Amino acid sequence: MALFGSPQTASTTTTATASNFYKAYSGAGGKTINLGSEPDGNYYIIHLTCTGKNLTGVVKLFGANGNSPSFGSDFSVIGLTSYDGRVLVSPDTVKFQIGNVTSWTVEVQSLSTAKELATPGSISGRSDEVINLTGNALELRISAVKQGDPAHISVSYYEGGDASGGPEANAAEGSYTGVLDLGSPSPGPGLVIVSANKENWKLTASEYLTGATD
Repeated sequence: MALFGSPQTASTTTTATASNFYKAYSGAGGKTINLGSEPDGNYYIIHLTCTGKNLTGVVKLFGANGNSPSFGSDFSVIGLTSYDGRVLVSPDTVKFQIGNVTSWTVEVQSLSTAKELATPGSISGRSDEVINLTGNALELRISAVKQGDPAHISVSYYEGGDASGGPEANAAEGSYTGVLDLGSPSPGPGLVIVSANKENWKLTASEYLTGATD
């Protein structure tokens, strides 16, 4: 059977209010979910949990014209048999497609559900995550321990939640230790996007610069 086969479309109408846009879907096998448009034009979070023999390439996101959305993190599912992670997507993301997996749950969540990382403070995880960084952080210290192959970790910071770009620290594969300099003077609160495949990671927000940058 083809990876996406002939997926059934979830019964969902174009959204008009936040109350019927932010909700959960679940099922098994391939399916296309018509999410509709985020009612206020905001970026939002997709929380995906799924299991299958091989999850590589099982997830696709689409814009209104069937093309790729203007912004969206990839789900880090390469070589996995189970996944539980959250990615940030742009408001023009209107359709979600999942391949033929054993089981899946998709939760469409507002940015207010992003996990909080206060400064000073730390947060840990094992997969993709969307984090709300608060306080006056000057740097993020990143550590990641490889849990298999292929393994990767990348961390991006968006000042004030502006998804147009920001400093990024990357480790293409394997265990990693580094520092992401957020700029001086402190840029203030923002979003941190972690993309991690087969990595146990930890982020530590600091009000001080160690002098080491990556």
